[in-house]
Order: sequence, then structure tokens, then C-alpha cells
Amino acid sequence: QLRDRWTVARAGMRGVLAAEAGLSPEALRFTYNANGKPLLSDWREGAWFNLSHSHDLAALAVCEAPVGVDIERIGAPHEDVAQRFFSPVEAAAFLATHETERATAFYRCWTAKEAFLKALGTGFTRASDSFTVNYAPDTSPRLAEIAWLDGKPEDWLFEYFTPAPHFMGAVAVRAAGCELR
Repeated sequence: QLRDRWTVARAGMRGVLAAEAGLSPEALRFTYNANGKPLLSDWREGAWFNLSHSHDLAALAVCEAPVGVDIERIGAPHEDVAQRFFSPVEAAAFLATHETERATAFYRCWTAKEAFLKALGTGFTRASDSFTVNYAPDTSPRLAEIAWLDGKPEDWLFEYFTPAPHFMGAVAVRAAGCELR
């Protein structure tokens, strides 16, 4: 089942990317960066994409700037994961969240962090607790603390989306002033 979901997600991604590039899906050629992030080898300069899938859903982000997307099915909050992978500020905010809101808080933070790491092209080779995302309710996420970033935190735009009931999604793009749709 997991293999089938992966295959369907990749086929859908190929179809969308081929349409964007004006090529047939079979003509697309992928290369991979040192961390395994796929890139199109024969596409125009400044074209970026990222794929995420969770259960029966997939999300694809295509942009003219570095972009990352993550979707997750909302389940129980993972306090052990939050304490290990969230920054100290994020973990404290998570633990201070009312118990009835913790699952939402966990997945708001997790999807924003993962989308950002995917946009960077590092994935979890970069320590996820080395930066802080403000994931307060009723706001778009934003980088709050990061010491190692080239550029400014304000150069990154984040947005949440709900791909289906009981799912959370986030997209991160390095393009101050752009519009997400």
C-alpha cells in the first residue's frame, strides 16, 4: 500500500511538472542534491518543486523560489518528539498549550519546520531544534529565531493549509513579497 501511494504521488507530480515545463512526463529527468532532494535537470533556472504525502493524500508545491511542503494526518500529539525535535522555545509553547489543543499545536509546528527544512534542501540533516518557528494559533507561521541562515528570517514566507479533514499542511518559500495560492 505504501509503495502504491508513493507511485501514485510521483506519477501525479510528474504530470504536473511536465505540464509546467512543457514536456512529456517521460521526458523529465531528475537529479538529487547531496541530501537526496530531487531537482529537475532539464528545467528552467529558478524552478523549484517539493512533494509530500501522508496516507491517501499528496501535496505538490511548484515555485520560482526554493519551496518546501509538508502534509500530515493529525493524530495524537507526540510530546517526546516535540521535546527532541522542537527548539526549546517551541517545546515550551507546546507544553504550555491546553491539552485539548496540543494535537493541532504539534502538527502546526511540525509541518512548518519540515516544510522549511525541505525548502532548504537539507531535510533533517539540519538539526530541527536549531531554529524556531512561531506557530501561534490563528496566524501564519514565521521564523522567529535562526542563527545560521543566509539572509533574514523575513525572507521566508510560510502558510498553513488544510488539504482534507483531520490533516494539516504547511508550505515554506524563500521569496519575500510573493503570493501563495
